[in-house]
Amino acid sequence: MRAVSLVAFVVVLAVIGTTSASVVRPFTLQELYSTAQLVVVGEVTGQTTFWNEAHDTIYTEYLVKPERVVKGEAPAEVRLRLMGGSLDGKTLTVPGNAPVEEGERVLLALRDQGSFQTLVGMSQGKWSLRSVDGKDRAWRGPRLQAFEPLRDGEVLLDDLLDDMQRNPGRMP
Repeated sequence: MRAVSLVAFVVVLAVIGTTSASVVRPFTLQELYSTAQLVVVGEVTGQTTFWNEAHDTIYTEYLVKPERVVKGEAPAEVRLRLMGGSLDGKTLTVPGNAPVEEGERVLLALRDQGSFQTLVGMSQGKWSLRSVDGKDRAWRGPRLQAFEPLRDGEVLLDDLLDDMQRNPGRMP
């Protein structure tokens, strides 16, 4: 019995020793903009969750209909791919990923991966949008009810885009 416990302990140590976490450095607004190949404002119109070819990682691909292209050339439908999701009774959650919901309006800073796009800086490359009194406002957070403003109070989308394009070194 003691030998089995020792073997189990060694296996646990080996697994812990090989496990690592990814750390994403903070990007300034200018860095997000300059790193992105595509910056768009759009609406999330659908999503598909699937396994990779090795059947060991779940991905969710969100379809985004661009309303406004800020940088780059957008296809008629942007395919935002994020690692994670729920499929076949299994769930993969990736810390640092931005929550995305169907029907949500978003501002995205994207890297082109050929047939799909990924976020620059994980959740740093995604803002949720809503219109208040005819003006678009940008927020970071999972849902409208629990949003945290980017700065004190509200952030107008146009002001955020101006900062992103003009002010290097400014943090969101």
